Amino acid sequence: MPLHPLIVHFPIALLFVAGGFYIYSLIKPSESTFSIGSLLHLIGGLSFIAAILSGQQAESAVTHTHEIHEMIEQHELLSYISIWVFGLMYIWQMLRNKKFLQLEKGGFVLLFTIMLGIMGYSAHLGGKMVYEKGVGVLPMQAQLKKEFNKSNE
Repeated sequence: MPLHPLIVHFPIALLFVAGGFYIYSLIKPSESTFSIGSLLHLIGGLSFIAAILSGQQAESAVTHTHEIHEMIEQHELLSYISIWVFGLMYIWQMLRNKKFLQLEKGGFVLLFTIMLGIMGYSAHLGGKMVYEKGVGVLPMQAQLKKEFNKSNE
């Protein structure tokens, strides 16, 4: 049973909710609100690592046409960029010991929001591979293998 579809929704949900807490902490400054965002950021980042590892496993188990391979590569690249930036942002806030200046905090939240967009687009590509191309859907594997064999003839 593939783990990636089971795991992948956790980092998406946790990081989006963390972003909501971060944004709310700008509107109504509160250390506890920012701290909740920070905790969700950490848990979301850790679950993101699990999603990436399970995605690597899933990639080796599916048939790749050229088009699918290109989508997987873009999905992977955006995911790697996202996890690194989210990780560095978590370190940034820990080093600042949550004593952001208001302008710095605004920049942090803006960058976090941009990264949510990048991660969201990566998730969109993952969904597109499954729902439009049939990647990882067992009944589609035979069809994808036929397409792969035709393109390599």
